[in-house]
Amino acid sequence: MHKYRGIELNTEQSKAVDAALEGNSLILQAPAGSGKTLTLLVFARKTNNKGFNITFSKNSTIAASKKFPKNSTICKTGHALAFGREGYKYKERLTKLTGNQLTKILPLGSPGIYNTENNKAYQIIETIRHFCYSADEEIQPYHVPTPISTATKYVISESKKELAELSNSLWQRMIHPAETIPITHDVYLKIWALSKPNLSKDFILFDESQDANPVMLDVILSQQNTQIIFAGDRFQQIYSWRGAVNAMTKVEFQTHEICQSFRFGQEIANLANRIINSYSDPINHIKPILGVDKPCEIITEKTGLIPNCIICRTNAGLIAETITCLSHKFKVFILGGAQPLISLIEGIEALRRGRKTYHHELKLFQNYDEFVEYAESPQGGGLKAILNIIKKHSFEDLLDYLYQTQDKLSSDSITITTTHKAKGLEWKIVKLSDDFKFPQNNTESISQEETNILYVAVTRAQEKLLIYDCQALDDESFKNGKDYWDIMTTNKGKKLV
Repeated sequence: MHKYRGIELNTEQSKAVDAALEGNSLILQAPAGSGKTLTLLVFARKTNNKGFNITFSKNSTIAASKKFPKNSTICKTGHALAFGREGYKYKERLTKLTGNQLTKILPLGSPGIYNTENNKAYQIIETIRHFCYSADEEIQPYHVPTPISTATKYVISESKKELAELSNSLWQRMIHPAETIPITHDVYLKIWALSKPNLSKDFILFDESQDANPVMLDVILSQQNTQIIFAGDRFQQIYSWRGAVNAMTKVEFQTHEICQSFRFGQEIANLANRIINSYSDPINHIKPILGVDKPCEIITEKTGLIPNCIICRTNAGLIAETITCLSHKFKVFILGGAQPLISLIEGIEALRRGRKTYHHELKLFQNYDEFVEYAESPQGGGLKAILNIIKKHSFEDLLDYLYQTQDKLSSDSITITTTHKAKGLEWKIVKLSDDFKFPQNNTESISQEETNILYVAVTRAQEKLLIYDCQALDDESFKNGKDYWDIMTTNKGKKLV
């Protein structure tokens, strides 16, 4: 058994470390709170080789840099790696490019189905962003977002071809060192990736690899004679909507599965297992998650218990929970801040008052009626839920509620967040909102990612999980579970040692 500062790794963790020390490329499948970072850390401290630990965010990099040995492992984000090789050349140009600016830089021709030149320009900027996320070498029509339009499929297809050509013209100017056109951090990351960089390291640890940026994944997989370890949880893939891919399904490396979570007890682990089993063939996940041997509780009836955090699926759910908490005189801290929601609501109000808005979710709407028509359509998505809240409350009241929230977390405030922002975090007492989706009685077809979102939310709780408002977990056929998991979880609370 391997140890780190008095902590003894369990059998699964130790086997993964042994395999890594033998030089094998691995997939480390590990559920929430299972110590995958500790497993990677022990490998990094025991290996004689040198490598990169590529992390998901700047905050993750800072935290990892304090733990991983500096003599063997350099902790970086993909963008930080790219900046050191290419990005620094463009540092004076790292400012926002607006649609209005672009209309003065590039001849765009007729607005066509995009209504205005500015709207067309923003679609080109979005196309560049999609291309930068991808592993592709050239901009293609499929990188162009499908516009909000009642035009025929042929007209939309031709418009996307035109925008792909315009986007390519802009790209060629963006990458020219003598140009002054503003660029984003994603642009220099893509420039670096297209140069086919050689990272010249013995190993690469790629954390949160279930939501890999395709362009960064392409760089990693193109390395020669390099040991690669993908660490993550395939059931926590929740960013495919912005182009992320599950790196763990792209390779045929040895898979080492850790099933012991140290975050929560077996009651929450059982619930997580049932969510996974709702869409996953048990053959593909033969080991259920095991909880640590400590008290935990799933609460299905309302009590006076105050949660540390309320997790919602949508921004609309977040607003509704914020209003409820503030109405009951609780202090509220919105994780990530209230300003993005304030900007969205102010943008909708601008449309209602007959003004133009360039909010990224609203810029293609010419007026408030167009916004309402789209929000109430099958494609309306989250905007429909926001519209329903606006119909229930005035714009002024909504903004007043949001401005009442705290800028910083205090000891007596309730954190309210969406699942996407909660990922990687944990709280002792978590309440789930009522806006999660689940295929109840198999009558509603939803994506696997929607079920992953529910799984991620459930596994943020350490001690108590309040689900009395969560209708997605109120289906009898779901609560009864399936025989396979009843058999596999008979070792309730057992630790792997």
